[in-house]
Amino acid sequence: MESGLLDAYGVEVEAVGTGEAAVELIASGETFDLIVIEMFLPFMSGPETARTIREMGITSKILGIAPMYWEKDAQEFLAAGIDEFLEKPFTPELFVPFLREIDNQK
Repeated sequence: MESGLLDAYGVEVEAVGTGEAAVELIASGETFDLIVIEMFLPFMSGPETARTIREMGITSKILGIAPMYWEKDAQEFLAAGIDEFLEKPFTPELFVPFLREIDNQK
């Protein structure tokens, strides 16, 4: 669903299914303006994925998402180095300002 919303706003999307796949993709040299990470991923959690990406020196904006807002989840993600935490589903009112901020930084 997130990919569809991003596509609708003209954002080029590269989706992977696991945290390990995300880390491998970034380690291969791919660069991104925005990285969206789910809280619950197979094998490596969203916060673990975010922490690993930050430890690699990646400074891209990272958005952590979860199906429900729990303060504990938000704090765990923020401690891992994300820039913003949002509850799904995305709405344009929540997400478009974030995209504009990234676009204005280019």
